[in-house]
Amino acid sequence: MACAYWRDGRVWRCITPGAYCPKAARTRYGYAKVTGRRYKCSVYDNGQWRWKRV
Repeated sequence: MACAYWRDGRVWRCITPGAYCPKAARTRYGYAKVTGRRYKCSVYDNGQWRWKRV
């Protein structure tokens, strides 16, 4: 089943792991669209914000 990237209160749904995350998602949690695993929008050493496995 296809799903769309969306915000559900304080978490995000249908995220793509490793992808850039929006400014509104910074330090928030999201759930992967395929596996349902939990990720966090984290800043990397190069200053980019991406979905990172927690």
